[in-house]
Amino acid sequence: MSFVFSPSPTVSIPVLGSPARYPVHRIYCVGRNYEEHAKEMGFTGREPPFFFLKPADAIVVVDAGQTGSMPYPSQTKNLHHEIELVVAIGKGGKNIKAADAAQHIYGYAVGLDMTRRDLQNEMKKQGRPWCIGKAFDHSAPIGPITPAEQAAILELAAEVKASPYKFRPFEGPKTVALIFDKTSTRTRVSFTVGVADLGGNPMVIDSASSQMGGKESVADTARVLERQVAAIVWRTYSQAGLDEMAANSSVPVINSLSDDYHPCQILADLLTIKEHKGSLAGLTIAYVGDAANNMANSYLIGCALAGMHVRIGAPAAYAPAAHIVRRAEDIAKETGGSIEVYGTPEEAVLGADVVTTDTWISMGQEAEKQQRIDAFAGYTIDSELMGKAKSDAIFLHCLPAYRGFEVSAEVIDGPQSVIWDEAENRLHAQKALMIWLAKHAA
Repeated sequence: MSFVFSPSPTVSIPVLGSPARYPVHRIYCVGRNYEEHAKEMGFTGREPPFFFLKPADAIVVVDAGQTGSMPYPSQTKNLHHEIELVVAIGKGGKNIKAADAAQHIYGYAVGLDMTRRDLQNEMKKQGRPWCIGKAFDHSAPIGPITPAEQAAILELAAEVKASPYKFRPFEGPKTVALIFDKTSTRTRVSFTVGVADLGGNPMVIDSASSQMGGKESVADTARVLERQVAAIVWRTYSQAGLDEMAANSSVPVINSLSDDYHPCQILADLLTIKEHKGSLAGLTIAYVGDAANNMANSYLIGCALAGMHVRIGAPAAYAPAAHIVRRAEDIAKETGGSIEVYGTPEEAVLGADVVTTDTWISMGQEAEKQQRIDAFAGYTIDSELMGKAKSDAIFLHCLPAYRGFEVSAEVIDGPQSVIWDEAENRLHAQKALMIWLAKHAA
């Protein structure tokens, strides 16, 4: 197809925590969106909302932590702004029930509704559309979109925990493929039980019994599985493999652990923190130890999305990757959280609400055992270090734990430890994730 001139590129908005961008079709602006506002404007009260539109190319994207600018529009001497909650729609539909509306929301952002008020008022007097006052160039500044998924899944997880057999998205039963390239206890048990609780059939595939990545590519495996299973759960090494699986599958692909991230564990941890602390935003979490790993990466991203203050205490050689820190900082600027990386455990733990760590020696690092033990001398979370946190601080550990190394027995088995709640919550958080994905994949 040829065009008489090159069409404008698709307008898009950055998404916090993701390299993907949100494409914009059109901007619906809702006027008189609540009863008291309608009365303020001289109308009777509750009534259907009033809409006006702005074109997609009126958007001015302001990146996280940056100050935006726009030229003063022509033909007006009275430019107004109103700060607005922007709702990014992620799924279409019609005649949607109020109870199901949240399923159609991708995320939220902060935007400005810029108005040439003198021109708008003149159009009102003449009974004409407001376009000249509302739909001009640069009239829709907006910040990055914060995805709603994490908060929605955590709310759902609490509901699932209270009513374990309420949701049956895999009734039939439908089969869910559970692929394990790495040995597992908690992940295998929690996903197997979770799929069964949701009415499905869990099919465990060990790497030793699969041709994936050997005789058959990841992409081809994805195309085979998508025609037979309702979802794919994969505990593996390379994040790139997971990305390839997701790119070639029409059914949801869940990262149950990779070398880069452990999102399922973070969902369980956030659920546990919320249970014990009541909320997440504004809390300070301190991660101590090996921060150049998937758990530290996941705490940085996941807790930043939750609006928490994340502190990392790690030796310089085991600090988190710079690009992960930058990504978390960008997210935190929008959610009200913060990111700090310290070179000592004491700085990280001081006044924290939550203290957590991970093993110093993960699978595949056994040859580095003594080197790592030496590097992390002084990083053991014992009663003295725990005492620098708030008196009501809680302790987390994703397990397996090695008492006397990353944590002392007196802490992990003591009254501030909530590790068994955390381990149980893997089940509820993962069930919520599968329910949420099943709804949105439909």
